[in-house]
Amino acid sequence: MDKFSKKLLEQAPKFEKGKIYVFQLEGLRKVKGGIVIPAGVIIPSSYSIYDTGDGTNKTINIVDKIVPGTKGKDPTIKLKDVVFDKNLKGKIVCDGSKQRERDLFHYLYFSPFNKANKGKEFHIPSKAGYLYKYIDNDKIEIMSVDKKKKALAAQNLAMTIDEDQLRIICEQLGKDKNSKPKFLYKDSMSEEGLRMSLVAFAEKNPVKVLRLDDEVDLALRGLIKDAIKGEVIYHDKALEQASWCDTREPIVVVPSGSSMDSILVGYLLTTDGDKVRETMMKSLKARGVEEYMEV
Repeated sequence: MDKFSKKLLEQAPKFEKGKIYVFQLEGLRKVKGGIVIPAGVIIPSSYSIYDTGDGTNKTINIVDKIVPGTKGKDPTIKLKDVVFDKNLKGKIVCDGSKQRERDLFHYLYFSPFNKANKGKEFHIPSKAGYLYKYIDNDKIEIMSVDKKKKALAAQNLAMTIDEDQLRIICEQLGKDKNSKPKFLYKDSMSEEGLRMSLVAFAEKNPVKVLRLDDEVDLALRGLIKDAIKGEVIYHDKALEQASWCDTREPIVVVPSGSSMDSILVGYLLTTDGDKVRETMMKSLKARGVEEYMEV
């Protein structure tokens, strides 16, 4: 997988906590009383770019997850769908407080589909034309800036997290008897139904949704930290993977230069990661770690 050079990344706005980064879909049709927004526009998950930082042509992909290969086979790379959704009014919002959204931000920012890149040295025009445009932070419509940032970030979270994390957050909201309005959660609800419910809820209660997401993230990081300390898992840097201490078997690929904790957090939220998470907790219980004795 090709990566942006550090020199090229310096040309993008600094991705930092407390800021949001907005990309707006192009070609929206104005009508009386508002605008017409397509149900969903998918951006290609790879593109070509001339990296002015190191003088090479590259193919850039947006990766959803990397599944480790077995019995000598190469790992499987699953690319991410990047969707401008109607429920966010044709926007994709990256939250600078969430480092896991940094790769998506850079992917969208340097893309040939970003109209803001027209005429830039690294830009290689696409036959698909310009599909969206990056909006400078100082040009974002102000409406109660802090409130709008939180609402957009929470709604974007609802539309982009995978189904497993979506269900964890919705289940927690459903248990909150003090929530106003009350969030209705049932195990039988479809993924689409949950997303729509969470998007609507996030508009009125963004802080609660964002806090729950942080709590899920922190809980998993705590589990990973305990598993490393308890010698359940370790980072095999030579093989670029997270592995089990007892069998040396791979858990997930960790590319060179990446944080094992961040890769594992994302992996543990997937269906494949469910069994890994359960095994880690049971192993810590077997080692007598008090926090996991009731697992």
